[in-house]
Amino acid sequence: MLSVDVARGVAIFGMILVNATAYVHYAMPAPVPPFLLHANWDGFLAADFVFPAFLYIVGISIALSLAGAAGSDTRGTTVRHIGWRALKLVVLGFFLSNINLWYNEIVWSEARYFGVLQRIGIVYFITALIFLYVSPRAMAVIAGAILILYTGLLYVPLPTGQAADLSVAGLNIVSWVDHVILGSHAYYDRDLGYDPEGILSTLPGVAQCLMGVLTGLWLKQQDRTVAVAGRLAIAAAILLAAGIVLGFVHPIIKDLWTMTFVFVSTGIAMVILAAAWLVNDVLRRYGPVSHFFRVFGVNAIATYTFHFVTSFLVVSATGVGLKNLAGHILFDSLASLVPVAVYLAMNWVFAVWLWKRRIFVKI
Repeated sequence: MLSVDVARGVAIFGMILVNATAYVHYAMPAPVPPFLLHANWDGFLAADFVFPAFLYIVGISIALSLAGAAGSDTRGTTVRHIGWRALKLVVLGFFLSNINLWYNEIVWSEARYFGVLQRIGIVYFITALIFLYVSPRAMAVIAGAILILYTGLLYVPLPTGQAADLSVAGLNIVSWVDHVILGSHAYYDRDLGYDPEGILSTLPGVAQCLMGVLTGLWLKQQDRTVAVAGRLAIAAAILLAAGIVLGFVHPIIKDLWTMTFVFVSTGIAMVILAAAWLVNDVLRRYGPVSHFFRVFGVNAIATYTFHFVTSFLVVSATGVGLKNLAGHILFDSLASLVPVAVYLAMNWVFAVWLWKRRIFVKI
């Protein structure tokens, strides 16, 4: 399915764009369009969909790549492969999470244990195991149960007897567990000390990945028609509407990966997938736009890693110079995107270089 590679590429492109924009905003520092930054706490901005979209597409990829192993005699070998792949993702993620801290000296007490690739590795491992051993109906039940139980857990009083508080300055069971277990290793070094890719908040990520698995299984059984793309778009609209409406009583919070956040971000990812499915797999109009994103999608981890180790370039002297030069003709927030655009082009050139040499990095 070309659409899966294209949709994965959209997610990776978005992750690089959002990270580079945040780097310009906080490290340069310079004003940027607010929608390209994550919501401060509750709410949902364009930047908030890219990471969960990738988790959703990981689920689709599981359905496509592991279908032959489910229920077969090769499951033991497949489990070892899954475990090894997940371990490599976690180790690579640990390295990337700390590379900026360890440029001059390795200080283990300041290490961050969790991060984007760590969450992808853990979610991939758990979801793939579930996929190998249970039926699609059971997967749907598990995903629903995770979201419902996790939502209830957020409102349970803490072991200290303190009432749960889902505000930005409050304490809930998710932040409490991160604070107790991770301590100084949590991403946010403040009184709460939680990690946005931490321990308990990984659970709804598994549910989101399972939703991707179910989507992938369903698409495999469908004819490649406009009607199928329409049904996928309708499902996306229902999820979006559910997330927005429920958001009035249960807030949309990325750092806690709330159920409403899962619904909204998955709905957006499904819209992108439906569009990619219609254009590439149904109408077969694979063109420059699809190719632009596909070269990112087929080497997702490689391009993500490349951007992570080169991200300092966006705020280098050259980046600042580009921003200042553009500032003569553009508003400050738009001028700040000029070094980001140049940096994105550099990452695309790297992805194209891999593509043309038929190098596909699999972890």
